[in-house]
Amino acid sequence: MIRDFYPSQWAMAHNPVTVDIQTDGTDIYTLRDVTAGTPGTILYEGAVQGDASIDIAEVILAAFQTPPPCPLADEDFLPEAGINTIRPTAIVTALSSQIRRIQLAVNSSQGTDNLTWNVLPGGTSMHNYRLLRRRGTDFVAQRVRNYNGNFFLTTRSDKWVIPVPETEVMPLAFVHPGSSIVFTEPLTGKQYTHEPNTGQGGRYALLDIDRLRQWFYHTHHVVPSVIDVSVQPVDVSRQPSCRIVVTRAALARQRQTIIFLNSYGAWEKVSLPGTATITPAAPEEQQSMRWDPLTADFYAHHERLQLSFTVAVQTGYADANRMRFLLDMMASQHVYMLIAGAWQKVIPVIDENDIPIRLIQPQSLTLQFMLSRAESHITDIVDIGTSQQPRIHTPQFSEPFN
Repeated sequence: MIRDFYPSQWAMAHNPVTVDIQTDGTDIYTLRDVTAGTPGTILYEGAVQGDASIDIAEVILAAFQTPPPCPLADEDFLPEAGINTIRPTAIVTALSSQIRRIQLAVNSSQGTDNLTWNVLPGGTSMHNYRLLRRRGTDFVAQRVRNYNGNFFLTTRSDKWVIPVPETEVMPLAFVHPGSSIVFTEPLTGKQYTHEPNTGQGGRYALLDIDRLRQWFYHTHHVVPSVIDVSVQPVDVSRQPSCRIVVTRAALARQRQTIIFLNSYGAWEKVSLPGTATITPAAPEEQQSMRWDPLTADFYAHHERLQLSFTVAVQTGYADANRMRFLLDMMASQHVYMLIAGAWQKVIPVIDENDIPIRLIQPQSLTLQFMLSRAESHITDIVDIGTSQQPRIHTPQFSEPFN
């Protein structure tokens, strides 16, 4: 029989999920993915003899074969197999099947015990995990499902204010509370209220900040840079829940745009205003000797070289909060960079960068990214619009004129 378990109802896929089983004989336990309903898909079956504590997190990860869809409105973004893209069609879009329901059934001579978790992709740091467990709570209850504070799945800030540079605006992910969400422009008091549909509560959702700001502009003729977010019913002592601040981006002659999957399993965008350089590298030349019948002699020959590329980017000056955000990007397994108009999968390279433990002044780092694919044919991007003679295409001119 199940004696104890942690966490209770919600869990993160990359953090331990422990269950204590007490038995005098042999208990059989089964893990199922019941997201689509019962009986579900069997993930694992095992047996326990005597008292035992098991961690089922690695088995739960089998239910997360792909990350959540990337909300990047760019048709030229072609991620690797298994990653989907989505273009939100509303200010708040609730997605299905991104939060998995995992059921544990323990069969013993005394009967069957069942546990069910709602599992989110991603995880928190082990330091946070240990600290919250010692306090008798967990990360989802304290942060993700606590709608009196910052409940967004972003690693930009763990405070109630979420600063987002204007060049990094991207839909923010969260777990839908199932109740109304009020977005307020604090200077004018104008509000937009999102009324949930039936069944949206507890689902993985996206807040489209751009679309929300457009609504304020078309409806109230104001483009808000500060948006207060409140979840109904409102806690008067903690109103609003959090504040989104769209900040002015630093001026830069060139800027490198990166999207990545953060620690919480949500997509984020980073814009680095520093100078970027690209360094090609080739493996050691493997020459071979070929016979020339005309000269009756040998000559050296080699095949086309596979060039690998490393991009070095300066971060611009970053404070302590921004530095943690950049480190989260460097630790991500899914990172894409916009290079010369094309999205490329890159692998962060942890270079020697000394970061003060106490960052009392902004600091700039040089980050390195290795392109995931080596190329032997170096060509420009195929674009029909630039390979043909340009013409005038506007509503004011007719097709014969063009």
